[in-house]
Amino acid sequence: MTAGAERGVRWHLDNESWVQNGTGFSLVAIDAAVPPTSLSDLDYLSGAYRVPEGGYLPGSFRFSPFTGQPLERRPVEQWRTPFGGDDGGRSCSAAAAEPIPSTLQALFDQWQRSGQSMQDAAEVIKSPQPSGLFFFSSRAGGHRNGLFAASRSGQLSLWQHGHRHWVPLTPRGASLGRSHLETWANATLTLPHDDGHEVIMATDAGADCVSVDAMTLSYQIDRAVGRSLGAPGLLDDAAFVPQEHEGQWCLAIRRTGEAWQQLVLTLDAPLQLLAAPISDPAHRSLFWIGTQGVLSVRLDGQGDVSARWQSWPEGYQANPVLGPPYRDGEGFWQLLYDTRDKKWLLTRLDTVLPEQRPAPRGSTSTGRTSFQFNVRLERPWDEFDHDLYSVTHVVYPFLEVVEPQLMLSLHAPLPQQRSLLSFFESQATVHATFCLERIGGHAYTYAMDTPSPWNAQWFVHDEALWLWVDARGTLLRWSLPQ
Repeated sequence: MTAGAERGVRWHLDNESWVQNGTGFSLVAIDAAVPPTSLSDLDYLSGAYRVPEGGYLPGSFRFSPFTGQPLERRPVEQWRTPFGGDDGGRSCSAAAAEPIPSTLQALFDQWQRSGQSMQDAAEVIKSPQPSGLFFFSSRAGGHRNGLFAASRSGQLSLWQHGHRHWVPLTPRGASLGRSHLETWANATLTLPHDDGHEVIMATDAGADCVSVDAMTLSYQIDRAVGRSLGAPGLLDDAAFVPQEHEGQWCLAIRRTGEAWQQLVLTLDAPLQLLAAPISDPAHRSLFWIGTQGVLSVRLDGQGDVSARWQSWPEGYQANPVLGPPYRDGEGFWQLLYDTRDKKWLLTRLDTVLPEQRPAPRGSTSTGRTSFQFNVRLERPWDEFDHDLYSVTHVVYPFLEVVEPQLMLSLHAPLPQQRSLLSFFESQATVHATFCLERIGGHAYTYAMDTPSPWNAQWFVHDEALWLWVDARGTLLRWSLPQ
């Protein structure tokens, strides 16, 4: 499809101008602006229909002008950063028919039918930067679901499926700030706005509200100045970003259609980086886990904001890289490690009186399921039968799909010390196996040698599964037949 074609029948549809040449349609302009030729994904940019024969039909059409058949739009679902789980966790309870579960199941079935391995089926995509990237999907810039890559150095890029490459976006004014948040601690939000959706991002320079203009391949930032200590969280229609501002705790707040507000917090807590937030919509609360405690933010019935810091018991610390708090019918339980006695316990979050449970050992978690090394347990305080199970390797879950019982995970050798924490403290290269597996069943795997394999990022976009391994600078894609 060639943008800017001038011969043929011209169609004026809503804010778009198209030209028809026989059975082909070309997008000429959106809001009188001519789209750059580098923007090939018109289904995501303007809501056009991608047709099996190639090319597009205008998104305003309801029926094909050639066959008379109803046009069906491919469903899209924005990947919830960082892991795709509900409410910031690593467990997805969406219906099996939703795009993320259905894409994973379709890939699993495809490899099962063809006998092809995950290793052989991988497509290597050239990344926009060699390392330090974080990927997210968003409606920014008029997209139905654009795929963006933000680098820690402050660069922003947009993926083009049709041309199989990344398009850099240039700043209009201030550039995107740098970020020291690890992949597992990072997240983005998209807020609706009158002239297009805006992306909320946490950077070292501040809480950045990013507006994208796809027609000029540029972006503009409205910034709440202050070093971000955690990724943005969403309550109702407002984004919240914990910050350090002039040596104090601060909360940057952005409501739909409004400017930034900054609320200074009086907290008896040392400034520290926090994990990506977990939300509790039923209680209108957000939790950011830190090594020394947890920051909780709550909205009351009138929409007023309150914040609280809960320190861990003396001598204990959290290791948020292990995964989000375990959640049961009583609430959220955070796993803690006693640095003095080398023991583990779980403490319940946001309670007036402390509630604690001892744990036999450390575990990784999706928030719904826990793994003590490679042994899967429903609750992190459970012990397993050592006569029935043997510890052979480390399992690090990225996303658990409740239905159809699939999981994106990492399997890695046991550390020499047979200590879970020593695995995450090591910078040594390990033989990592990344898996799409049936829980308790068969796994399709992609293996590589890499340091810090837990700093990888899985995501689903455009009916494809993607994997970014930051330490190796490797971006992989597994797609379904179009």
